[in-house]
Amino acid sequence: DSGHEGVISISTGDKVFNSISFEAVEYASDSTSTNDSSDYYITAIEGNGPASANTQYQVTEDGILTIETSSVFDLLDNDSDAQNDSFNITHINGTNITDGQEIILDSGAKLTIGVNGNFEYDPNSVYDALEAGEVTTDTYTYTITDEHGATDTATATITIIGKGEAPVITDSEVVVSEEGLTNGIVDTDGSPTDETNATSVSGVVGITDDGNSLSVTLLAPSETLSSDGVTITWAGNDTQELVGQANGVDVIRVTINDAGAYNVELLKPVDHPTNSVEDIFTLNFGVKADDGSESTTGKITVNIEDDMPTSSAITRELDVGPSLIVVKNLEAGFKDSVFDNGTSTVNTENTDSDSLTDKIEWGTAANNSDGQSGYNLIDNSNFTSTDGSEVNTTDAFKLADFTHQNWAINSNSSTLDKTTITMSMDVEINGETVAIDFDVLVEHTETPNSGDANASRDIVTLPAGDITKEINGQEYTFKLEGFKDANGDFVKTIYTNESANNTYEIFASIESNSDLPHVEGVVTLDAGADGFDRVDWGSLDNPYGTMTANANGEYNFVVNQGTYDSLTLGETVTQSFTYTVVDKDGDGSTNTVSIEITGTNTPPEALDRHIDMDTATEVTFTMTNFVSDVEDDSNSTIVKIRIESLPEDGVLTVNGTPVAIGDEYDEIAQIKYTANENLSDTLYGTTEDTGTLTQWGTITNGELTTDDGKATITAFADGQAVGFASENDNNNHDGLGIGVDSDAGDDDQIDKTNDEKIVISFASLVSNAEFGLASLGGHFTPGATENAQAHWVAYKDGIEVSSGDVKQSTDDSNATTNTFTVEADFDRIEFTTVSDATNSNYSIQYMNVDYKVDDSFDYIAIDSLGLESEVATVTIDMDTVTSIEVAATYEAFAYNGDNFMSGNFNNPGSINLNSVNETAITAELGVGIQNNQNESETGIDDNETLLLKLSEDVSSATFNINVNSNDVYSGGWVAFDNNGDAISTGRFNDQVGNLSLSISDIGSFSYIAFDAHTSNGNASDIGFYVEPVSYVNLDGKSVEFDNSTEAMDIVGDLRTDITTGFGDDTINVMDSGSDIESSAQVATGAGDDVINVEDDIDGSANVNTGSGDDTIKVGGKIEDSASVDMGEGQDTLALTYGDDSGEDDTIDLTQIANRVDNVEIIDLDNNVDQKVAIDWQDIVDLTDGDNDLVFVGNDGDVIDFSDNSDWQLNGNETKKVDGVDGDFKEYVSTSNSSVSIFIEDDIDVEDF
Repeated sequence: DSGHEGVISISTGDKVFNSISFEAVEYASDSTSTNDSSDYYITAIEGNGPASANTQYQVTEDGILTIETSSVFDLLDNDSDAQNDSFNITHINGTNITDGQEIILDSGAKLTIGVNGNFEYDPNSVYDALEAGEVTTDTYTYTITDEHGATDTATATITIIGKGEAPVITDSEVVVSEEGLTNGIVDTDGSPTDETNATSVSGVVGITDDGNSLSVTLLAPSETLSSDGVTITWAGNDTQELVGQANGVDVIRVTINDAGAYNVELLKPVDHPTNSVEDIFTLNFGVKADDGSESTTGKITVNIEDDMPTSSAITRELDVGPSLIVVKNLEAGFKDSVFDNGTSTVNTENTDSDSLTDKIEWGTAANNSDGQSGYNLIDNSNFTSTDGSEVNTTDAFKLADFTHQNWAINSNSSTLDKTTITMSMDVEINGETVAIDFDVLVEHTETPNSGDANASRDIVTLPAGDITKEINGQEYTFKLEGFKDANGDFVKTIYTNESANNTYEIFASIESNSDLPHVEGVVTLDAGADGFDRVDWGSLDNPYGTMTANANGEYNFVVNQGTYDSLTLGETVTQSFTYTVVDKDGDGSTNTVSIEITGTNTPPEALDRHIDMDTATEVTFTMTNFVSDVEDDSNSTIVKIRIESLPEDGVLTVNGTPVAIGDEYDEIAQIKYTANENLSDTLYGTTEDTGTLTQWGTITNGELTTDDGKATITAFADGQAVGFASENDNNNHDGLGIGVDSDAGDDDQIDKTNDEKIVISFASLVSNAEFGLASLGGHFTPGATENAQAHWVAYKDGIEVSSGDVKQSTDDSNATTNTFTVEADFDRIEFTTVSDATNSNYSIQYMNVDYKVDDSFDYIAIDSLGLESEVATVTIDMDTVTSIEVAATYEAFAYNGDNFMSGNFNNPGSINLNSVNETAITAELGVGIQNNQNESETGIDDNETLLLKLSEDVSSATFNINVNSNDVYSGGWVAFDNNGDAISTGRFNDQVGNLSLSISDIGSFSYIAFDAHTSNGNASDIGFYVEPVSYVNLDGKSVEFDNSTEAMDIVGDLRTDITTGFGDDTINVMDSGSDIESSAQVATGAGDDVINVEDDIDGSANVNTGSGDDTIKVGGKIEDSASVDMGEGQDTLALTYGDDSGEDDTIDLTQIANRVDNVEIIDLDNNVDQKVAIDWQDIVDLTDGDNDLVFVGNDGDVIDFSDNSDWQLNGNETKKVDGVDGDFKEYVSTSNSSVSIFIEDDIDVEDF
């Protein structure tokens, strides 16, 4: 409370002090425990103590007392001389001195004395033991001497006041490491060393004192420190906790207590001065110890170890396989040429084997020595064959040579304005073939002749043309590059000087539009405690692709097209790219991303395939068309297959040996599948009129189950299952079949009344079934008022697949019984009646069911390098019908005009089959007519007529009219009955593209003729082909034409191209002296094909018999440049000629081997004795990869070994050869043990 006074007495004993502090402290001293917040004042201070403590000559134990001459307190200030003589100090403690001399006093203190009374006193640590405030004195005498030598001595007293001992600190040093921080990277690297991974360390600073209590604090370091580029500031300077912060975040914390125990904790990384080295940053934290009177400063040295980012060497692999591209079947020429001044002086010529115009010449030469101007186009023969040649996507390739003839022609003669270069070819890419067809309009500029050579040049302009095709999901662009000039550049316009011929090559290219192989990823990095800053990349330039990368470490490498196409199998190129991971401290770790690019083999492909078995119990097939391999197929190398699983309902064998899982075979191996059972129809009920329900099966609980358990039959009325007629002791109705026993029905058949219905369900899938319906009374007669019909609906998996209605069969002897067939896969069929009239009912007499029986096995394809395909499945589709429907056939006759009949197409008469004057042939689009010298195609054109004789009388027929392009064409048809009399005609005018032609409602006919003429009787120049599709015979059955097996007789030489499809085909060129001429290209597809040639196969002719066991019989020679490839299968070359005349003709096998490939059998068995000289290399050239050749012949034929000693007989016993009749001996070449020949026993062997 106010008004109170008090006195505070403070005693320090003998110790002195010169300052005192007072502090106000809240303190509760009453019973209410409330705080005392009163103020107080100091009104007076009184002190006392030893006088010596207050003299002018006093100093602390560690101080220096300095008295200057000018001071009033110097030694001489209070001294005097009676005579006022001058005097000064000459002696200290009786010892003579000089001015400024330092003297060690008896106490050990130092005295530096001046003769004029000034001095400096240094306790010299003599009194360090004094406690704070303790007082002592030190004395010395000094003698003064005046100018006359008179002296006097006095004593000087120095008061020393103790301060106590100052604390003594021993410095400390510790190490912390960023490697122990979150995300820190622990390693053993360091510069100079790596001592620890710890982020927190404790220790004790050594502090000694004289026993007084100490206060110890920390002082902020003087070094500049930063973290992530931000300068660290310090909080808590001169306290016991010192914290370094960057942007308010604690980075390092140091604490200490009064005993000197400290802790250093690194919380965040700090920036180090040296990059890319795990260096050390040193901080010195001050330590201050204060004992109340004295303080001392020491230090704690903290070494902060750096951490470094890490990276790893990365290797990425890319496998690339170039697209295998083959261009073949090239045809090029001119069409649709437009001329000024008419065409009277225009000449055209086809100079190669295709049907196109290759040479155009125009105009009347202005000078007798000049020729006509013109264009000449020569196809690149590398691409015109069926095999063609390989190209790549990196280079352009030549399609044709184009020559421009620029001669002076008369101005009023024919002059070219423009023409169209048309080209077609097949491009096979990785085994898949697409047709490339394009037309390019060529603009021609005919310039007037003048004295200016440049102005007189004619100009040809070729526009650009691109075509894009998709193959196996990848897009390719076919690009017409243009003319290649003398500099190797592609140009679209060329100039030809007057009176000159200018030849340019026309080039094209094929490039892939789809994404090239690439690899992408992120580099492997760890930035450590400092944190990630960036990735720096070295040069990304390289010859193999495009590398893109960013500062986040992401990269993407895309192989370029050149690398993709150029790497050969097994070839590897490697490109490395350097990257550096940089952390936020600037440290970096460098490594590489390496891209290894390897040329690989494309794995083979195995396809899921179906084999139709029809009614036979076995089927034999090869896997040739089931497997493919890009590389092996291009080299005609056999692909192998391995069996992965076996069929369940049959057995696979090869050469009579059962096939086992894991067995491997060549793709051409003959595999036989033999079914176990289920290959015949199942008849339920009876086709007789005396059937009973017991012939169907057994009725249990209202449901009829067939005896074999494969079908259940249920009768319904109003949606409820009811009984059959048999449950009413009426086992049949009119002795015929199944009906419904229902109270509402008018009898025990199937009525509309009460919605009666019969449902038949099958346990397995039915591929087709014939049903016989009985008791189809008068209500079911066509045209009856009741219009009753038996209605049926077939289902598969609950979905309707087929339906129909049945009426009386009024055109046979049993009108009330009729049959129908369900031609679909189904598992349930329902029967109802359409008509509410009484007695509009029927029953089901029988069903003849063809259960669908399928079997399958799995396999994989293996290429020559051992690469395997995915697993594929071969399914055996077994059609179990008991009767074989023979497909329809026809005979084809060809004529020029309508001379094959009396009358004409407008007013037809009767057929005259003896007037055949042209040859009908089968081409890819259908039946056509062999072109003669005046025609350019094998289609029906220029008033030609094709007559087809059908295998039976028909009521209707369907034909496809096919053309090569969308050009406009016209034609007509005449139908003839089986007597050859015309019954109807029809036309198709100005048709564009293919046409499906159905001819019906004209009565019965057996012949039909097609010709090419317009409605006004003019010839139609656009050829078309006729593809017979199907007909309906007089019994109402639909029959498909068999276009797979054809026999065609060629009149005279074969000059055209012939392509047949699948099936067994025969081509006869058997007129006396008839050849397959050099312009012909003959290709037969799968099947056992026969080609009979009465005379020669001329040079440049190309014959390919495809797969199957094929035979070529040649009565003459296979001339130079001819090419015969007999393809896959067991193929026979039958020879009846030799180089020498007369008997014992000698066959030059080397000459044949140079022209013929893939022969398995040489047939010498004819009426001419022939001799064959043997050389093992000929066998290799003639045969496929097996190098085995079989000779069959008679006892007049000879195999001559006289020129070769490198053969040996492989055993004396005779052997059998699969698929060939007779006994054979085997001879093996000693020069090449893989080569063998098998010679029939009847043939003579000479000089062996």
